[in-house]
Amino acid sequence: MEQDQVNELANGNDYRKLAENDNEQVITVVAFFSFGFILYFVYYFLVAATEDILRSSDIPTSAVISCIVGPYVLITLVSPYFAQNIPYLPRVIVVFILYEVGSFSLVHVTHVWAKLISVCLVSFAFGVGEMSCIAMTSFYNQVVVGVFSAGTGVGFITAPFYYKGTLTAK
Repeated sequence: MEQDQVNELANGNDYRKLAENDNEQVITVVAFFSFGFILYFVYYFLVAATEDILRSSDIPTSAVISCIVGPYVLITLVSPYFAQNIPYLPRVIVVFILYEVGSFSLVHVTHVWAKLISVCLVSFAFGVGEMSCIAMTSFYNQVVVGVFSAGTGVGFITAPFYYKGTLTAK
């Protein structure tokens, strides 16, 4: 019976009732979708831009991929040992600052090694952000996990298309 109500509400596109039915507020659903979208959009935007980041240098593209994957793997390996001791607000602030500093420096620096460090900062922010968002989903209803996953999927799909669109628009 309950599954029939959820299917009926989902088919009718009444997402507010769907969220209220699952005891979640619409703002929470939108926030987790946005978190997933922003995290994955920036991350895969960097993956799409790897060749352009190293333009006019002899450094192989695999160096950028290593800078993208390295900090993320480090965070996911180390964070389970200490992350529960750090409140969520400082984590979100760190993610925001690292994303801003990494993105700003990636755009404005000219030296290739500085660009690689910028990529590492953004990747570190991605690792902290993803770990924090996934941990926060445990405090909410199950619908939030699905919405976060949907946001990550949309960010994963749209980032390369957006990057390609910005290149062809020039």
